[in-house]
Amino acid sequence: MLIIPITLAVIAIVVEFIERKTDRELNIDNQRERLIQNYFDFVSKLILENDLKISEPNDEVREIARLKH
Repeated sequence: MLIIPITLAVIAIVVEFIERKTDRELNIDNQRERLIQNYFDFVSKLILENDLKISEPNDEVREIARLKH
């Protein structure tokens, strides 16, 4: 007779664990996505506004791009 309540309790614990793990993974994915987007925005700005595309190998803008990477 105790098997059903114990089984339900175990199932509830497992579901809660899975939900928390999924939430953590989703948060990590969102953080990674924001970091990647920020990086692309930064490099795009260097390319478009600071002439990274046409800069010389030792130009400051290239050093900044290398350091940011």
